[in-house]
Amino acid sequence: MYVCFLDATKAFDRVDYTVLFQKLSSRNVPGYIVKFLWNWYSKHCGQAFNRIALTFAMVYVRQGGMLSPFLFALYIDQLSIHLQAVNVGCRLGNLIVNHFLFADDIDIFAPSAKRLQELLDVCSNFADTHRVVFNVSKSQCLIVHSKGDTFTQPVFRLCSFALPYTDNYEYLGHFINSRLTDDADIMRQTRSLYATANGVVRKFSSSSLCTKLLLFKAFCTPIYGCSLWCSMFQYSLNKLRVAYNDAFRFLLNEPRWCSASRLFVLHNIPSFSAVIRKSIYSLRIVIMFLCRLFYCPIYACYSHF
Repeated sequence: MYVCFLDATKAFDRVDYTVLFQKLSSRNVPGYIVKFLWNWYSKHCGQAFNRIALTFAMVYVRQGGMLSPFLFALYIDQLSIHLQAVNVGCRLGNLIVNHFLFADDIDIFAPSAKRLQELLDVCSNFADTHRVVFNVSKSQCLIVHSKGDTFTQPVFRLCSFALPYTDNYEYLGHFINSRLTDDADIMRQTRSLYATANGVVRKFSSSSLCTKLLLFKAFCTPIYGCSLWCSMFQYSLNKLRVAYNDAFRFLLNEPRWCSASRLFVLHNIPSFSAVIRKSIYSLRIVIMFLCRLFYCPIYACYSHF
């Protein structure tokens, strides 16, 4: 499978307000809301203080704002429509999927090099009409292949520029590599867990037990992306489990030979296995809902879990 991760340069800053609010109106958004957003986004300004106060207009969708991802998704929805109209990609039941979009993080993929170039041409045409500028140096291609496969690296072009290749890419906080193995992502989570636990212990070593338990649940229990892991060595997963157990012992000032399972039960904290299972179950619930929503045949498979 041929995959391309696209990076849009200052995507939120290049939004064309005229196009954005025309799309809001076409979606039958009430007029008073469109006028409110128009005044809010087109007339707000900022100030910079040095020796004198300098006032400047802020003509863009504010990055970090609560509405910004939704408005930007609406702004580039035509790109999703055009990509889906190409009707090439990977089959998911009776659906053909060839892209993922989340705000300005764009991922397109196809089973052949020729089809991926067609999708890239769609993105290039969309960039010309919507003031979107793709950063070619940060946009990268990746070829998913099996061990031992022989393949060539075709030249993919976006806006007439050749795109570089990579074997690993971080997409929405999850590392994806050319063999779809998760060991690198698990080891990254292991290092992150140790760093987080050390920070909590260093800053809150004198806090009450109740506070420490709340901090552990908030900062150490969520293991981002663990529900996606499906191909890894048991060694990598054991390293993360040891880090999780050590972090809790360290926080409670208990020796390493103390039973972590007993501590988890005693303080009503989910074990490492429980955290992984809960995350996987939550993902399956979402998949079942989406399959039912789109009448996808694979819903029958997931309904048996």
